[in-house]
Amino acid sequence: MNKPETENLFEQEKFILELLKQNFNKKEIAEKLNTSIHTIKSYITKLEKIGAWQDIFWQ
Repeated sequence: MNKPETENLFEQEKFILELLKQNFNKKEIAEKLNTSIHTIKSYITKLEKIGAWQDIFWQ
């Protein structure tokens, strides 16, 4: 299985991945980005669908 491609992610999506790698939870990420938890859940769903979520486990 190849490592998922993340070059096409937006900066905010990359930042969310980084925070997830650091074990931030959804609520903490929403607070850090000054956005709703619903928005963060949407980002995470998108990241899961494109396979970027697995980047957390590749490093």
